[in-house]
Amino acid sequence: MTKIKNLPETERPREKALQYGVRSLSNRELLALILRTGTAGHSVLEVADELLKLADGIQGIARLDAQQMAEISGISKVKAMELQACLELGRRCTASTLQQESRVAEPDQIRAWLQMEIGSQRQEHFLCLYLDHGGHLLHARDLFVGTSTTSVVSPREILRYALLDGAEAILVAHNHPAGTLRPSSADQQTTRLIQQACDAMGILLLDHLIVTQNGVYSFQDNGLLRVVN
Repeated sequence: MTKIKNLPETERPREKALQYGVRSLSNRELLALILRTGTAGHSVLEVADELLKLADGIQGIARLDAQQMAEISGISKVKAMELQACLELGRRCTASTLQQESRVAEPDQIRAWLQMEIGSQRQEHFLCLYLDHGGHLLHARDLFVGTSTTSVVSPREILRYALLDGAEAILVAHNHPAGTLRPSSADQQTTRLIQQACDAMGILLLDHLIVTQNGVYSFQDNGLLRVVN
């Protein structure tokens, strides 16, 4: 075990962050900075390594609950709660930015937020983003939650909220807990039904996104959504 105090100052997470900023830290160093201390037998960096191993990488940490994190020696229930609070703060900051200033013309931020919001969920969630005529987000609603493999989507329910919000356009998204980014035949049929309902109401369907913790699949980008001029 290499103790943090025995490392050169430029390799200690706290000192490195102070000198170069938190963006200079690796994933394990960021976690170590939050965890602060290790155990008698393991440095905080080694504890961070164990957490990354349990989560199968940084993207999987959001899937872990506090009890799972606390199974690692060196992570108490309080530390686990603090880690979850950091994740939630990141989600809320991104959501707030989307609400205030994001436009669909800049999709990367929306896709990143969707990955944080539902990419690591163990159940399938179906979200709908309602936008005004300028492309600004009015509301993001988690309308349907299903099992680990399916959810029941109602185009009527989607459009009901569009009318309530006065939305000019919508973007729909759902996650695949199994991790595949390939749309199923049911996904394609659901998209066709939603587009037909949107066409009937004069509302633009911008895209349907499939979200996992490792990526986002766009129906629009892959030619599976009819372009309305």
